[in-house]
Amino acid sequence: MKSDFLIALTQLTAERHLPREQVLGAIEVALASAFKKDNPPGPPARTYQ
Repeated sequence: MKSDFLIALTQLTAERHLPREQVLGAIEVALASAFKKDNPPGPPARTYQ
């Protein structure tokens, strides 16, 4: 069973003709940026796949 996130990701990549890796990379950058804004300075934010 697919999650809503994966369904939306699949739909977005199909409609916009974008590579899935490019969209996931943009989401990763956005999440890291949001994390940095909401948390005090410290070790760099890391994401894991």
